[in-house]
Amino acid sequence: MKKKTLLLFTFILLFAAGKAADVTIKVSTQETDLILKTAPNGRLYQSYLGARLLHAADAENLPYYIARPGSDGAVANRGWEVYPGSEAEDFFDPALAVRHVDGNLTTILRYQTHEINKIDDNVTETVIHLKDDVYPVSVRLYYISVHLYNISYAKENVIKTWTEIEHTEKSQSH
Repeated sequence: MKKKTLLLFTFILLFAAGKAADVTIKVSTQETDLILKTAPNGRLYQSYLGARLLHAADAENLPYYIARPGSDGAVANRGWEVYPGSEAEDFFDPALAVRHVDGNLTTILRYQTHEINKIDDNVTETVIHLKDDVYPVSVRLYYISVHLYNISYAKENVIKTWTEIEHTEKSQSH
């Protein structure tokens, strides 16, 4: 019975990771594109930040990874994870570090969903939901982008961002 349950759980995780694969999120201003992409493992990576792409299809064709060195000195195809948790591949630059009730320091956030809300003709809000598979930790990443020049952002090429973290793990009573 335990083997069947473990097999079912593994299938659900693989299905969820496969569902998140190939998601492209584009945050744009009048002059700049920020392209975020999910990897086959369900994690979210920054694929591009730079001058606005000429064609919409260009964002879809970007890989989520680039060849870069890791903390172990090896060079491999690694992505720049958007919001890395502690004790994963980026040991020195986690955005989030949590000591869980069981003493584990590992938090791996996977893409769940995102929504794009048009505030007005000039401003778009993108909200990205990430969640740990094991622990009750979820993160919402917010991006506000200004598409055209207006009075409050005149001559600015602005992407405003902030993060909300929710951690509902219960502490152990001793």
